[in-house]
Amino acid sequence: MLLSYIYWFLFDLLEFGLKTVKKVGMLTALFVSSLLLSSFAVADCSKLSSIGVEESSFKKNISNASNTVVEFIENKSVPGLSLAVIKDNKLIWSEGFGCSNISHNTVMTPDTQMRISSISKTLTATGIGILLQQGKIALDSPVKTYISNLPQDYNLITIADLAWHRSGIRHYENDQPNEKQYSTVNGGLEKFVNEPLKFTPASNFLYSSFGWNLLGAAIENITGETYLGFMQKNVFQPLGLSSIVALDSGHIIKNEASYYLLVDDAFNEVKHENYSYKWPSAGYLSTASDLVKLSSSYFNEKFLKKQARDALWTPDDMMYSKFAIGWFYSFNEARSPRLQHYMTHSGSSKASRAILRYFPASNTHIAILVNTRNKKIDLGKLANKIIQLL
Repeated sequence: MLLSYIYWFLFDLLEFGLKTVKKVGMLTALFVSSLLLSSFAVADCSKLSSIGVEESSFKKNISNASNTVVEFIENKSVPGLSLAVIKDNKLIWSEGFGCSNISHNTVMTPDTQMRISSISKTLTATGIGILLQQGKIALDSPVKTYISNLPQDYNLITIADLAWHRSGIRHYENDQPNEKQYSTVNGGLEKFVNEPLKFTPASNFLYSSFGWNLLGAAIENITGETYLGFMQKNVFQPLGLSSIVALDSGHIIKNEASYYLLVDDAFNEVKHENYSYKWPSAGYLSTASDLVKLSSSYFNEKFLKKQARDALWTPDDMMYSKFAIGWFYSFNEARSPRLQHYMTHSGSSKASRAILRYFPASNTHIAILVNTRNKKIDLGKLANKIIQLL
């Protein structure tokens, strides 16, 4: 909206300059126009924001929280940030800050899609919850019940082992960027499935995105659909989450941000790699608003029954990792009452960060996305600060 005012201002300025030519001559008109233009340049997107929703009853609190976000962007070297907050089942705030694309001076908006990386596991967990309440999958079942052509080492791995990161399947280990296009999750299993396990299943903890890819393959075999087709029909479409799209899946994506790394005090745009081998674990885009809508859907009994939600949100006591299924359980009595307990998951790629968090004490869901990555960025701390201000 602000940029449109700027463009009309410049148009009026040009018109004024042409009229001045007729009255005082070319040289004088050029002098007047240059003075006006020098005092007003097109605004830098890094200094702008775009509000989607701002609930009037929270306006003062949102203003304070917005100041905190602006300070965060400036201090943490962040090109652009988008966030959304749902409280008591109502979207009370959505806003974009800074730049979606630096070279085009494009402002980040609430409609900007960004990579959510490992929060894709939360999406997949939601699909597993649907299958749980349909009685089509069981957490204690061996994964070979659903995927038969696996190595013998996988005989002892259960669905719960995969979900709780105790399967022994490796995580990323200096893997080269993927250039191959896969049409199914089962096809992408060749990336890891023939490698030895790191330990006997259920004997240790090792965070593994590849283990979650195996869960996506199980979904395909259970339903007879592609993983992407199942998720679209059973999760995204019923909830109206139109911004959630799998990368490298053939969809035309119009609102995706560009991604940057800070090198020698300048933001360098990062090239894209093919994500089709890891859709269930790290392969989705979303807006912040659709992420909080997904989180709040866990309390919609017409969509996800309480029994399924409880199964997904029960942490693994065996390994004391506090990982639930697609979520991390956090409880600390030393924190302030609003922050003592939350369910969360974060995502991180080469040049993006994301967080989704639910606070039961205030019945508040928050999602924050940024289009860069560096050691100064802690979206968990920022989310907690915002919740305290709201």
